[in-house]
Amino acid sequence: MIKTIQHSSRLRNSTNGNPRYRVTFTDGTVLDSQSDASWCYAFGNPGIRDGSTVEITLTRAGKISHMKPAN
Repeated sequence: MIKTIQHSSRLRNSTNGNPRYRVTFTDGTVLDSQSDASWCYAFGNPGIRDGSTVEITLTRAGKISHMKPAN
């Protein structure tokens, strides 16, 4: 699904020490990243930051498992 990031905030690291984020989208949806998701290391780089339009994939529990810039 394609969404635009309005705001993001850093959460506590996972138990394995990997970064986690809470992302608010322009449509009002608020989602957390899945623990230990590798895309979290790309957050803040061009294409994945506040104001970016991204393509996301969710887990069954509603967490963001994948995020990449929308083309």
